[in-house]
Amino acid sequence: FFHPHDGIRDCLLSRGLGDVYKRQVSSIACYEGSPAEFEVIAQSEDTINYLWQLSTDIGSSWDDLDEDDTYSGTNTNKLLISSTSLSMNGYLYRVKINTDNYACFVYSEDSAELKVEPELPSANTIDNLIKCDDNSFGDEDDGIISGWNFDKNINDILNGNTNTDKLTITFHISSDSANDLNDNGITDSDNYTNENSPNEQEIFVRVRNNETDCFNAETSFKLIVEPLPTANAVTISRQCDGDGGDESQDGLYPFDTSNIQITLLANQTNVTTYYYYKDADNNDVLIGNELPNPFVSGSQIITIQVENNTPQKCYDETTLEFIVDDSPETYAVVIDSKCDDGPSDIDGYSEFDTSSITQTLLTNPETNQTQSLDLYSVEYEYIDVNGATVTAAELPNPFNTKTQTVKATVTNKLNGTCVISENIQFTVDPLPVVNAVITVEQCDNDENDDGLTKFNLTSYKNLISEDHQNETFEYYSDIGLTNSITSPEDFENTVLYNQSIYVKILTNQNCFRESRIDLKIGASQIPNSFVEDNNTKYTMCETSLSTAQDGIEIWSSSIFTEINTKLVNSNTKFSEQNITISYYSSKDDALIKKDPIDITQNYTNTTPFNQEIWAFVENNDLTEVSCEGLEKVGELYVEPRPVAYPVTIERQCDGGAGDDSQDGIYPFDTSTIVTTLLTNPDTGVVQDQSILTLSLIHI
Repeated sequence: FFHPHDGIRDCLLSRGLGDVYKRQVSSIACYEGSPAEFEVIAQSEDTINYLWQLSTDIGSSWDDLDEDDTYSGTNTNKLLISSTSLSMNGYLYRVKINTDNYACFVYSEDSAELKVEPELPSANTIDNLIKCDDNSFGDEDDGIISGWNFDKNINDILNGNTNTDKLTITFHISSDSANDLNDNGITDSDNYTNENSPNEQEIFVRVRNNETDCFNAETSFKLIVEPLPTANAVTISRQCDGDGGDESQDGLYPFDTSNIQITLLANQTNVTTYYYYKDADNNDVLIGNELPNPFVSGSQIITIQVENNTPQKCYDETTLEFIVDDSPETYAVVIDSKCDDGPSDIDGYSEFDTSSITQTLLTNPETNQTQSLDLYSVEYEYIDVNGATVTAAELPNPFNTKTQTVKATVTNKLNGTCVISENIQFTVDPLPVVNAVITVEQCDNDENDDGLTKFNLTSYKNLISEDHQNETFEYYSDIGLTNSITSPEDFENTVLYNQSIYVKILTNQNCFRESRIDLKIGASQIPNSFVEDNNTKYTMCETSLSTAQDGIEIWSSSIFTEINTKLVNSNTKFSEQNITISYYSSKDDALIKKDPIDITQNYTNTTPFNQEIWAFVENNDLTEVSCEGLEKVGELYVEPRPVAYPVTIERQCDGGAGDDSQDGIYPFDTSTIVTTLLTNPDTGVVQDQSILTLSLIHI
């Protein structure tokens, strides 16, 4: 700072005045022909006078500079050199200063040297730096990236310079900044963020010689943030194992992927897609540029990349999750039918034990593996005793029900569409409908009337049960059903005159009730002289050859019509009551009602020559059978044909009897001819001559 003093003191104080001078080289000529400038800064309360001087002999002598084509500003604080030359290399410059109040000159303590190089440092052009947008700053769509590293390009920019150890490279966001030596440019050149210039920014390079301050700021490059493609979110519905019509327990499903690519790209072009799955080592394995359709997959997450068709191959990524939920399996639940029981055994209800139904429903009988109720829910739909449809997680136990089909539904808890149903049949079998007691009276036509006779117990089924054709009957002689009657169709009572037989009637489902047959022995209402009294003995001749007679003939059904009419008319009880008359080929058959004769058809006798016909007459009501008659009511006689057996007589000689030997006549002995004629030579049986008429015809 300058302060007013007298002239002598000014000069005396001028030695300390240099402290107020500050030399600053603001511009140095770097190459021939380039401009240069020197600047000093001084402060004083008075007007400062400047005068620049030049030394061309390394400071031995100094000459004041005048304004000309080369120099300007010679009497200002900034000296301008319009154009430098190699001959000026090494020139020294200083400034002398005084004020109007201080006449003594003060010189800048340090002279400034002008250095002129043949050329500027070189700055090679590099390619634009291109990066894919990311979320290092903001998000992936803002065009701003952190982490640009310019420093790694320094070698490429300086390549070709021989004095790289003397060079400093800086990066700037504008040309003005690069050309201002007082501006050091970007400070974080190894981790730059293009925050103020999204998407694209030009970066200017300055290469500066540290000794001469010569610099090159003609090079620049661009930061380009390439927008990412968009991998739009894609989803696909979770599916149930087996719903694709394939194996239900393989964990795979043929997914329909026809819309995946369209949704993923949403009309984007100039991109390529890549689909990857993870292998067992968690490595990405390429599936292809598109998914196959259908895509058979288990539960997995695949990675999808959408990549720009550019050298940078910028991409966006998304995932697609395939879920194949386990489909539940149901296994047959077989419930044994039960017979109607409970307080009423005719209401169609019975109680079932349902304690193991869910376990059976969910358990594979081959592997004994049970599906967990943690993963699956079970629901039963049934009709309760009030007729209401009920849906519940469990069946009542005991389950009082009529015959019905219960629907069991098993559902995957994670995916309600994975469901399967199984019908469970509950069957209540009805008990047979029977008469508790029936009474059967059998006729005893034995001559001794001993109170014993035979019964065909099976013939009374229709009186015991309406559905007897579809039921099984067991017969016992005791109420405890321990002594089984083995031949109920040919049973003779063991208790005289009256006996009770106990019957167990079983349906095809083994549901049973019990009944009782009370047997009674009564007298026949048909007289034993019926055949003679009603002239029901019928005769016909043997029709077979006389040498092959079997005594079997076919009899017209009209014979039985006649017998039946005579039998009904023989007793008023028969005509006035509800009776059943059946005919048999023997007494034994009649007693047990075995093989009744169909009187609407012609009959063939089973006993040769002489066939008895027996009638069994019963009076029927709902629970009682009364024997009205058991007797022989007809005879069918097949009269044998007479047989003339061969008769021979020895030939004789004429005259052998002592008569005329030449008359051709002989007195034959015929006393045995009739006997021989009627006698079967094989059996010796002689036909009854008294019922035969013999006619001898002379031929």
